[in-house]
Amino acid sequence: MKKSKLFLIVGAVVLVLAVAFFITKFWHLSVLSFALIWLIAIIVIRLILTPLVVMIVRQRGERKAQREADDNSRDK
Repeated sequence: MKKSKLFLIVGAVVLVLAVAFFITKFWHLSVLSFALIWLIAIIVIRLILTPLVVMIVRQRGERKAQREADDNSRDK
């Protein structure tokens, strides 16, 4: 994965956390709206991080398959 993609994903997560923090800090909200804002922030973060995790797992699987194919070709 390129460093720029990782930087953008981390930046997006930090932005979501910052927005949720500032909304809850500067607006006088009820407990229900406070909890709802943070629940939405957590859901958005999961939506951002899920593709990242999928890409990492796929890359590891591809690398492992390539290593096994290389090992098998050397053994023959």
